Amino acid sequence: MSNDYSEQPATFSCNGHSLHGIFSMPEKEARTAVIIVVGGPQFRVGSHRQFVLLARYLAERGIMVLRFDYSGMGYSEGPDKNFYEIDDDIAAAIELVNKTNPNIKNIFLWGLCDAASALAFYAYRDARINGLVLLNPWVRSEHSHSKMLLSEYYQRRLTDWAKWKELLVSPKKIIQAVISFAGVLLNIAKSLFQSRSESTADLHLSLEYRKNEIADAMFEGLTHYPGKLCFILSGNDLTAAEFEQVFENSGWLNNKENQAKTTVHRIDRATHTFSSAEWRARVEQITLEFVS
Repeated sequence: MSNDYSEQPATFSCNGHSLHGIFSMPEKEARTAVIIVVGGPQFRVGSHRQFVLLARYLAERGIMVLRFDYSGMGYSEGPDKNFYEIDDDIAAAIELVNKTNPNIKNIFLWGLCDAASALAFYAYRDARINGLVLLNPWVRSEHSHSKMLLSEYYQRRLTDWAKWKELLVSPKKIIQAVISFAGVLLNIAKSLFQSRSESTADLHLSLEYRKNEIADAMFEGLTHYPGKLCFILSGNDLTAAEFEQVFENSGWLNNKENQAKTTVHRIDRATHTFSSAEWRARVEQITLEFVS
C-alpha cells in the first residue's frame, strides 16, 4: 500500500453522554473521511469484523475512517435508542471528524441495514455530507414484509412439487400453511385499506413517521438530499429483496435528479452481511471507488 495507517480510540459527547469509537488514520493527512454508522444490535467491530476490515482497507488507501457505537450500544453511554432516533449521534460524529482533522474536505457516511435507513433519514439536514453508502437498507413494515413473503417465498413454494408432497401427507401441515398464507393476505389487505384511509396532509420526517412508514420516510429524505448515493445490495438476502421490491414500486428513480445522483451495485449470492472474503472485497472496492 502507498499509505500505512494507525488506530486510536475516540471518545466524544452526545447530549451529555460519552460515545466511544475507533479512528483508522492514514499515515499522510487525509482529505476524505468515512464515518461507519453501526446498525443494531451490534457494535463497531461489525459482523465477522467487517467494519474493522473495511476501516483498515480505506485507511491504507489514504482515507480517514471513524467507526463508533451510538448511544446505549456497545461501549457508549446513554439511553438505548432505535435506529430512527440517532440523528444527534451522527451529527456528533461528524463534528468529531472535523475537529480531529480540520483539513477534511469530503465526508461520506456508510451504513448497513437499519443504519443505512438512519442515514437516509438524517443526511438531507446536514450540508457537510458529500455522499452516502447504503447497504441492504431496512424498509420492513408489516405491509412490505407480507408482500415480500408472497412474492419471494410462497410463489416459489407453489411450484415446488416436493413441498406439495409434504403437505399432502399431513393434514396438520395443510392447515398450518393455509393459516399462514391467509395471515399474509390479511396483512396486505389491511395495509391497503389503511393507506387509502390516511390523510393526504403533508408528511415530515418525525420520529413517528420514521417508525411507522420507514420506506416513505427514507425516500422522502433521500429526495431532499443533494449529495451522491451508492446502494450496495446482496443477492441472497431477504432484507435486500424487500428493499428492491419497495424501491422498484416507489418509482423513485423515475425522477431525473434522483437518477443522476444514484448508483446501484448488486453482488450476486452475497449474504446480508457480505460474509465471505470475496463479497467483502467487492464492498471495499465499491466503497473506495465511490468516495475517491
